Amino acid sequence: MKKKLCKLFAMIMAILTVTSAFAVVPAMAADAKSYDIAGTTEKITIDGKANEAIWSQVQSSDAFVNTSTKSIDGFTASYKAVWKTNAEDSTKMDVYIFITATGYTVQYSWRNNIRVQIESADASVRFWSGQQQLGNVNTGSVDREATVGSNKVPFKLWAVNSIGSTKTATYEFCYTMPKADKIKLDVLVNAKTGSNDDSDSTYSWASTNCNAAASASLGIGNILPIPTYDIARSMDEITVDGKADEAIWSEVQSSSAFVNTSEKSIDGFTATYKAVWRPNAEDSTKMDIYIFVTATGYTVQYSWRNNIRVQIESADASVRFWSGQQQLGNVNTGSVDREATVGSNKVPFKLWAVNSIGSTKTATYEFCYTMPKADKIKLDVLVNAKTGSSDDTDSTYSWVSTNCNAAASASLGVGNIKNFDFSDVAATTKAGASIRIDTADKTKSGIRFETSVNADAVAALIAKGATVTTGTLVLPTDFLSAKSVDDKDFTIEGLKAAGMIEGTDYYNIVNVGNEWVDGSVGTWFGTIYNIKNFTRRFSGVGYVTVELDGEAFTYYGGYATANARSIAEVAEILMDGEIVGDDGNWTAAQEEVLLGFYQAEN
Repeated sequence: MKKKLCKLFAMIMAILTVTSAFAVVPAMAADAKSYDIAGTTEKITIDGKANEAIWSQVQSSDAFVNTSTKSIDGFTASYKAVWKTNAEDSTKMDVYIFITATGYTVQYSWRNNIRVQIESADASVRFWSGQQQLGNVNTGSVDREATVGSNKVPFKLWAVNSIGSTKTATYEFCYTMPKADKIKLDVLVNAKTGSNDDSDSTYSWASTNCNAAASASLGIGNILPIPTYDIARSMDEITVDGKADEAIWSEVQSSSAFVNTSEKSIDGFTATYKAVWRPNAEDSTKMDIYIFVTATGYTVQYSWRNNIRVQIESADASVRFWSGQQQLGNVNTGSVDREATVGSNKVPFKLWAVNSIGSTKTATYEFCYTMPKADKIKLDVLVNAKTGSSDDTDSTYSWVSTNCNAAASASLGVGNIKNFDFSDVAATTKAGASIRIDTADKTKSGIRFETSVNADAVAALIAKGATVTTGTLVLPTDFLSAKSVDDKDFTIEGLKAAGMIEGTDYYNIVNVGNEWVDGSVGTWFGTIYNIKNFTRRFSGVGYVTVELDGEAFTYYGGYATANARSIAEVAEILMDGEIVGDDGNWTAAQEEVLLGFYQAEN
């Protein structure tokens, strides 16, 4: 009995021990250090120099903690981290880590080293750099390879050793892994404590012995998304007056809410923006970017402390604009025409603010800046709000959660410049063909192709000032095969690219005045007359072209080779009664025309 009790007690203790061991894990995870890893679109070169703009804008981690019995007086280490989408695989991200260590006492390559460990949140992806030495000047090639389990895993690392003078070493690192919103990581630095001492002083961010084994006590890296906004093209002319009374402003979406980037905050304060663009009226190679900002929840009115800042850059940062601190005045801020100092240049822009703080606690800002046309830009908007009438501190809210300022900012958000999408006209060319019968002039009888569009969408575009043209491209089908023109390339551009000439190789039959078929609004025919060879197949496709602001956008009804027809084939179908025109009530004259086409086939 005693032995059984002892065994039972031992089993209970074992269970308690196991349970306790697992119970500790959540507590450790909850207490794990964390770091917000900002996204960037900036090109980063691994050279140990941190000379890209992004490194000056993101925060440093907590100082590393000594995890060994040895220490070096004055030694400190910390890191910064950013990520960007991998250039070759958009499902992956490149994680960049820049480590700075100061206070080394001696230079010794293998004992002064760095180790980096990264895992996915579920530990399905694990990476450990191994012990990477700090060489005499630079560690050598940026391209490295680590053994992780049974795999050889590539990564990048470069170290710059300045121990001899500044007692500082910098390490720049990059590893590619699947995109995620959270990762686990740690960084460890070994430093030799003295020239005659063979022991290391070990400093780690997450206070663990970073090694090849999976580590539940790794720190947490929160992968912050790069904010994006689709900037629509406006058909409306826009007046910068702080009112947003043009139709386009009610049609486009708002940005995500601005984030408080300061220690102060205002209960209930929110800010968002909307943005659109138009081609510049004086220079078609440029575009006007309009931004409308709404901020609600101000507690006091104070002109210079309640203000807005706007920053815009081209994707390659060759064009940069910063509005400076633009005040919110008592009623309106004054003239819409402004001028900002950007570097050594005076740059014009437009801004108008409407202050309704006294009643609605709302302020609106309407902004315009002209820059070269592009598919993508970088931008940020920041609003300062004074927290109280006797408080000299600002509460700062920014869309990208950075301190928008005159310096280049690699962590700006991305503005996708969207062009018009008139696809809602929905051009559709009907499969096959039909016959136009003219009994008065038989030469006016011929094969025709039918296309339909959304007539309401066409009317709306015309009402907005667009020129809309409908028509049909028709040509002998053998011309397409002779020139190896694919179905998708049966377009005006595709035919010209194949060397075909309009009026000779193909016909562009314009539906003048957008005349619709009686009883079928939005439908028209493209017809070829006076055909000599009734058995020759023809191909047709309809199109609609929208012209606006000096640009043309053409949408096609869709073509498939199987839709090709000869006039004899169509006549045979009609004579067989498979498709009946006029409810089958053909006149004798009409039947005579059809029979002439049909007999050519038979």
